[in-house]
Amino acid sequence: MSRTEGRHLLDKRAPERDRSATAPPGARGLESRVRSGAVWGVVNNLTIRFANIAVMVVVVRLVSPEQFGVFAAALTVSVVVSGFADWGVAAYLVRGDVDPDDVGPTVTAIAMLSGVVLAILVCLSAPQLAAMFGAPAAVEEIRVMSLVLVVGGIIAVPTALLAREFQQGRLFAATVAGFVPSSILLVVMAHHGAGAMSFAWSRVAAVVFQGIFILLAVGRVYRPRITSRHLRHVFAFGLPLAGANLVNYALVNADYALVGNQFGAAYLGVYMLAFNVSSWATAVLSGAINGVAMPGFSRVWGDRERLSLALGRSTRAVCLVAFVIAAMTYVLAEPLIRVLYGARWDEAAPVLEILAVYGGSFAVVSLLSNLLVGAGRTSRALVIQVVWLAALFPAMAFGARAGGLEGVAWAHVGVVVLVVLPAYAVAVSPLVNGLPGILGRAVVFPLTSAAVAAACAAVAMRVVDGPATQLLVGAGVGGLVYVAVAGRSLRAVATAGRGGEVG
Repeated sequence: MSRTEGRHLLDKRAPERDRSATAPPGARGLESRVRSGAVWGVVNNLTIRFANIAVMVVVVRLVSPEQFGVFAAALTVSVVVSGFADWGVAAYLVRGDVDPDDVGPTVTAIAMLSGVVLAILVCLSAPQLAAMFGAPAAVEEIRVMSLVLVVGGIIAVPTALLAREFQQGRLFAATVAGFVPSSILLVVMAHHGAGAMSFAWSRVAAVVFQGIFILLAVGRVYRPRITSRHLRHVFAFGLPLAGANLVNYALVNADYALVGNQFGAAYLGVYMLAFNVSSWATAVLSGAINGVAMPGFSRVWGDRERLSLALGRSTRAVCLVAFVIAAMTYVLAEPLIRVLYGARWDEAAPVLEILAVYGGSFAVVSLLSNLLVGAGRTSRALVIQVVWLAALFPAMAFGARAGGLEGVAWAHVGVVVLVVLPAYAVAVSPLVNGLPGILGRAVVFPLTSAAVAAACAAVAMRVVDGPATQLLVGAGVGGLVYVAVAGRSLRAVATAGRGGEVG
């Protein structure tokens, strides 16, 4: 993820179908496109996530925790800088009330120029950035991965155009086009002892191949040309969003800087592995949330009733997936790490247990953040990110001193639950009707179902020995219980718009 991106109109109870029958012209078409985009977003992330897990299972066994920590430092720099590489202006084109043909050339020019300038700055400051992460060996990796910023500037607008039209199917194909060759390069280089550099070049290769596919798929490319009359509107929307993205990426990567600086590259590698696994819940849903929720919410935010309905259904759908992944990750953390990555990564297991809670919570935060952006309230999103960052830094510093890596993980959980979620609730409340009731009804059933499934998995694991057997039995029992408890709701989400009901 970065580690910073809901389904729209998912619950089809009878009274709500009556309202949809009188919806404005084009509403049903919009709902169909949003649902299609959401499905493709989930398929995209499920496919790539599981494929990436398979690749990492191989590669992590070929590199040491210290080499993985060096890559973590380089990756963090790339992700944080990429968060504001286009100054947030590309997202302006995703909005349904903007004419992309009119504004597109200006946004293209800004994105491309920004990508080049930032790449140069990252290259020049690479030694200082590497030292900040306690990984002085990461200088060359940071410089290699600065190329991602250049390519990102070129494809920022084409990517936004595909997201605007809910073309998640094409974005999925682009992701595959980048994933396959980059994964081959990663395994080959790691096998030949390239260490952290194998991750860096594979990351660049993924973005390049993905970018080529996107440019071919989008059907229209704007020549960069700045029109002064567009600048005020574009930057008024983009700068707060870029600031929020920067703060958000600083938030979700600040722990990497702190862990690397305090404990060194080897512990940074252990911590990064735990965080990556804990992010499965968010990663599975990020295509639907980041790629679909914002443009979907932006088309209905002026209608409080429709927006309230969309938020409730989207939250329920997200929680049905995110909470069970988080709960099962918590229960299965120890055998999961041992089986997938080997005994030398055992120190990641207790950290993973804690961060699993963070992963489930962050999925809801991401959805609420996209609602604010879709409604044009980017300044509110920025304020919340600043508050989050201000709370997280001292919490992590205290956690690191009190409990090491586990203390840093607990700081994440405490801040997101006690500070961030309430802050988003306050910011979103004026836009929807009865927010506490909406979120309460959407969250309780998925949370209860996930807890029951995880408890049954934990009991089942106690009757068998060996990490592989525990993982299989725990996952199997937990999965079956969850389907039995929440199957009706899951089917309703999968068949939304075709008469399904949420149980």
